[in-house]
Amino acid sequence: LVQSFAFGGSAPAKRADQMGGEAAELHSPPRPFCLSRAIGMSSAAFAAKMSTMPGLGGFFNPQVDMWPVSSMQHPRPQEAMRFMVGDGGNLENTGLLAMLQRRATRVVSLIHGSDPLDASVDYCNAAGYMPTGKEISQQFSNLFGYDKTRADDQCNFHVYNQVFKSEEYLPLLCELRQLQEAGRALTVRRALEVQRNEYWGIEGGWVVDVVFAILGKSASFEALLPAETQQALSQGLIGGLDGFPGLKTCFNNPPDLTAYTSRQINLLAAQVEWAVHQNQDLWRAVLR
Repeated sequence: LVQSFAFGGSAPAKRADQMGGEAAELHSPPRPFCLSRAIGMSSAAFAAKMSTMPGLGGFFNPQVDMWPVSSMQHPRPQEAMRFMVGDGGNLENTGLLAMLQRRATRVVSLIHGSDPLDASVDYCNAAGYMPTGKEISQQFSNLFGYDKTRADDQCNFHVYNQVFKSEEYLPLLCELRQLQEAGRALTVRRALEVQRNEYWGIEGGWVVDVVFAILGKSASFEALLPAETQQALSQGLIGGLDGFPGLKTCFNNPPDLTAYTSRQINLLAAQVEWAVHQNQDLWRAVLR
């Protein structure tokens, strides 16, 4: 990890410092790495596609200088190079894989995709039902080995993301559907055995205590809102909250590429805060 004050700067002058350590000397970049830049990078859902279009990637995509951390296996230092960066959604959206690479045993995974839970199937009584992975956000289903058909250029690495047993997926869908029918937040806790994943260098063989907090429509939350906000939710495009809470990452408010309105942001933040408070015992147990 590189401290934020040095992110975007040149490679260390000393060869040994590029391997890291407690006293590595790093140079500050000409432009400090700030929160607004970080949000801009994580919001660049278009970056992977733009990078394949001659001339457009360098114009639209955020860019930053980066250098690799060397090791005894790869000791040769390298100078910093200019890279285009984006939100990484074509790799994995939640950061869960990176935590499992570090053998984390307690994890909170916030999955805030625009694909809602398909509640048309009774997953608790679905004898013979064969999941496709499209029942919910692929950010969740591909962790269990589903939705491998979405191997297009925008999600091309998701086919490698399985880290949990496939048979754990349907019982989770059952619980999530029950929560949604009750109007509650889609927050579940599980002890899951981590599976070996050679592609991402995850050894597997241990149990992770994980809370999945999934963005979804909640009748209980919406019932608490002021009357004018409830009316706006019912008005679709006219109300400015069409599709809430599953807002799109690109062109949600055309012609702007990625922006949300203050009303949309505030309402999303309010629902997430409400969901955390509703399930604070789960969060406290995992983050103890």
